[in-house]
Amino acid sequence: MEREAAEKEIGILVGEIFSPAGVQEINWKVDGQPGHPFTIGPKHVAYASDHCSGMLGQEVCEKIGCAHPKCGKPYGSHTHDTVLLLKLKGPAIESKVKEVLFNAQVTNLMAQAKIDGFVFVETPEKFRITKEVPV
Repeated sequence: MEREAAEKEIGILVGEIFSPAGVQEINWKVDGQPGHPFTIGPKHVAYASDHCSGMLGQEVCEKIGCAHPKCGKPYGSHTHDTVLLLKLKGPAIESKVKEVLFNAQVTNLMAQAKIDGFVFVETPEKFRITKEVPV
């Protein structure tokens, strides 16, 4: 399932409390350590042109290491978490948030779209999730 489609479907399921604000890649790692996204450089373009009919795909990125200074690791060494950004529509109660976010439909859609979790985005209104009914 494409992430955009999953975002839309999850948005419908959590729409009572949240509005989705996109999908983002965070927590970049190289060989499990804090790192950076894989960087493509001129050697990748030249190799793709000479050996892959100009296609700059995963084969090229595994063969030619990352162009980030002092890295040189293959594409597969670079990992990250993928999160769905959510904005609260108003104050919310923790038990209701858990009920909405952790229902089977939402978790299944997230697994299909390879979304690892949620990030809550601050709104100008500064809505919060509380344990009790907000006053």
